[in-house]
Amino acid sequence: GKVTKEPSCTEAGEKTYSCSRCEETRTEEITALGHSFTNYVYNNDATTTKDGTETAECDHGCGATDTRTKEGTKLPDENPPTGDSGWWFVGIAIAAAAGTVALLFYRKKVNG
Repeated sequence: GKVTKEPSCTEAGEKTYSCSRCEETRTEEITALGHSFTNYVYNNDATTTKDGTETAECDHGCGATDTRTKEGTKLPDENPPTGDSGWWFVGIAIAAAAGTVALLFYRKKVNG
């Protein structure tokens, strides 16, 4: 048989058989190839709230593309919680105590 219509990703092809004695012909369908995506390229579009994506063009050259999520590419939070939220109070308390002590020394020095 001879391929008379190549299959594409979405359309079936055709193979034709011809009898050399009686010239009768018969055609047979060739199954469509279907898309094939293997060479994914990262799109560099991750954010701090979602993973990025990667895209591939069909290996058969039909121009179709496939985009999928690339797991594990979410960017780290630029301002992660540190767990130190209570320490500011300690700093203020120390500063206030130091200020009180300084004021007492100043008063004692001025008042004699």
